[in-house]
Amino acid sequence: MMSSMLSSMPLLPPDAPADFRTQFESMMTGMQIVGAIFALGFCVLYGWIIKRLMSAAVRQEFDGAA
Repeated sequence: MMSSMLSSMPLLPPDAPADFRTQFESMMTGMQIVGAIFALGFCVLYGWIIKRLMSAAVRQEFDGAA
């Protein structure tokens, strides 16, 4: 999402100082890394929840409920 945001609209004015441009690009890279870590974390969390819900103990609890 961020890469498309960067390419679709100019976030930096053309006359921005080089130092500011460098800091802005490093901040965007850091945000992309943190976003990827969060996405992987949620994948692991949801995988653990799925595994837990498919366990024998949980299935046994809901088998006789009907």
